Amino acid sequence: MAANKTILRNKKVLLVEDNEMNRLLATTVLEHYGVKVDEAFNGAIAVQKIKENKYDLVLMDVEMPVMDGLEATCLIRKEIGMALPIIALTASVTTGIGKKCEESGMNDFLSKPFKEKELVIVMTQWLSKKIKKPIMNKSEKPVSSVYSLDALKELSQDNDTFLNKMIGLFIQTMPAAILEMEEACQRDDFKSLNKATHKIKSVLASFNMVSVEEHVIELEHIEPGDSNKTRAKLLIDNLKDTVFAVINDLKRTELKKTA
Repeated sequence: MAANKTILRNKKVLLVEDNEMNRLLATTVLEHYGVKVDEAFNGAIAVQKIKENKYDLVLMDVEMPVMDGLEATCLIRKEIGMALPIIALTASVTTGIGKKCEESGMNDFLSKPFKEKELVIVMTQWLSKKIKKPIMNKSEKPVSSVYSLDALKELSQDNDTFLNKMIGLFIQTMPAAILEMEEACQRDDFKSLNKATHKIKSVLASFNMVSVEEHVIELEHIEPGDSNKTRAKLLIDNLKDTVFAVINDLKRTELKKTA
């Protein structure tokens, strides 16, 4: 497949890679085509750089210390948007790595060590596109369709005091609950992860968040194991994105009421 290499000239690309030799290799290839390369050593630095600078494309390593590529991409999509093309670079041969990259919000991926021709082709493809729609299916739905207050209204017989108190408790407690799950997963404490998930199960049901029901059930029963930890982390990230989107929407609802 032919690639229009002139598209690369003067494009600003953020290369996110913790390995110095890999950065040198990729930078040397890219600069040969006139690409302006900026570098980040981990996902946390990458997120900050993207907030402060304008890039045409991001090359994101998947496995990095401090913050990996999947987590960084989820954060970028949530806090910055979907328009910036993010291409994963991964040495992993794990089954389903492509799906994990897509679910995090990445647009495409290349296996390392990549060939120069492959890198040029995938970059020119995405630099010539205008990304209008989110990659993640869950982001295609408006937040208002992800949850509902109908069950709470019916239960309280439209008692606004009760409803506002429930909304306030959701906004106040859910971030800590998600953090508890993240920390349990990080330290491989699956028993605590199961319990923490079970604690929020009824709360999510009360807000009719059926889109995350399968994730919650899986996390509630997930067992220890390296592959399961990767799976748990992805499920928690997706749950976190949905919960925080609902929290932000609920906050806007409250602002409208008090305006």
